[in-house]
Amino acid sequence: MRSTIIILIIIFSTNLKIQAQTVDSIPQFNYDSVTYDNYLNANWAGLIMNAKEAINKGFETIAIRKRLAYAYFMKKDYLTSASHYHKIYKNNTLDVDARLMLYYDYLNTANYQRARYYAALFSDEEKEYYLIPKNTFISSIDLGGGYQTNDNYSLNANNNIINNEEYGQQILNRDLSFAQVGLSIQANRFMHISLGCDAIQTNREEKIQAKIYSLLDARTDTTHIIDNKIGQQQFYFQTSFVLPRMYSLKLFGNFIFNQYTTINSKDTTYIVDTNLAVITNYTFTSSTSSNVNYLVGTTIEKEIRKFKLGLSVSYSNLNSNNQMQGIAYATWYPKGNTNLAFSAQLTMFHQNIDVRYIPSVESIFKAYKKLWISAHALYGDLTNTTEMNGQLVNNITDKTIYRTGSTIFYTMSKNLILHLTYRYSLRQSNYVTYSDATNYKTTYNNYNNHLFAIGIKYNL
Repeated sequence: MRSTIIILIIIFSTNLKIQAQTVDSIPQFNYDSVTYDNYLNANWAGLIMNAKEAINKGFETIAIRKRLAYAYFMKKDYLTSASHYHKIYKNNTLDVDARLMLYYDYLNTANYQRARYYAALFSDEEKEYYLIPKNTFISSIDLGGGYQTNDNYSLNANNNIINNEEYGQQILNRDLSFAQVGLSIQANRFMHISLGCDAIQTNREEKIQAKIYSLLDARTDTTHIIDNKIGQQQFYFQTSFVLPRMYSLKLFGNFIFNQYTTINSKDTTYIVDTNLAVITNYTFTSSTSSNVNYLVGTTIEKEIRKFKLGLSVSYSNLNSNNQMQGIAYATWYPKGNTNLAFSAQLTMFHQNIDVRYIPSVESIFKAYKKLWISAHALYGDLTNTTEMNGQLVNNITDKTIYRTGSTIFYTMSKNLILHLTYRYSLRQSNYVTYSDATNYKTTYNNYNNHLFAIGIKYNL
């Protein structure tokens, strides 16, 4: 009995070794047939496992690599699929399968610029055969607008900005409204141009308080208040280039035209000889000014499987100061598609002796069939910073402490996308109190800011 058991153990162990050796040493032609069988039976998980094993053991063929890429495509891991098709395309730019599937991979990840790049490789007859729409010169049109409100005025309009001193000055930024239009142009296979124009209007109150001395040395307050509007027009451009090895280069700029009204005060001091009493009289005038601000910058991005890495640098002149700004960011698509994504960004800002580091995070997920939701959080002062490759300019001088927000994207039709945005930020306004002509102190006041925006994008 004992010898029988030992024999059975030996036979069983031998079978295991033979099976293991068979699995570990599948001939090259078997990998081809096995992956083809996986393909015919839509066994995408098995195809991925067997194809990766074949590649790791040096049995790679073009057919096996294509099946692997297609399996990832069918599992909706479009970014991994694109990375494999890109390897095929790099070795043979005439490979029709690689070009066609790269087009669909990038189309499904909303990377329309790169999708159009590969679509442009096909002739009109091939596009008709493969049902690829012809590239249009204008690729999309954007329209949008919004309103920003806050409680800055209700919280801080009644501040005693003079504080028993000689002079005080305060500016309260109030509500803001804006409208924008954008145009995207596919100039050629490599180059894509985005143009935009924004019209922004900010309401604000500017107040000056001053003490006036009378002959009896009695001081009375003189207050001058002006409600005015800041008009601002922005003209934005961005040129993007599709580069080899999954790189993209962007050059961007923004020119900003401002018109605003300010209060000018003038004091006249009299000394009366009889009793040396001092009389100070103030006169106030308003003047309208205009200026031009600008920014220029560049961004380079690299796609690595399910990651997008980017570096950006810009130079700007905002509010009579010069700024340098650098941004490093990374986006991760865990599923290889746009159903879920996480981004992290660090902004490094420099102005005069002011150096800031502003971290931010964002996530986006597919909530329903045609509905995506994004959420973001940011901590740091955004004064004179820029965002979205210079499309958004934070040139209001109130300090931001932190910001959160969310955007809803809804695909209304094949070509039409609606987006709704809400952003909350905690900000600080301030007033300056002078004890004399050279000595002053600044007092900061927090307030809540709410932004509501709506936009629509039409892809041609």
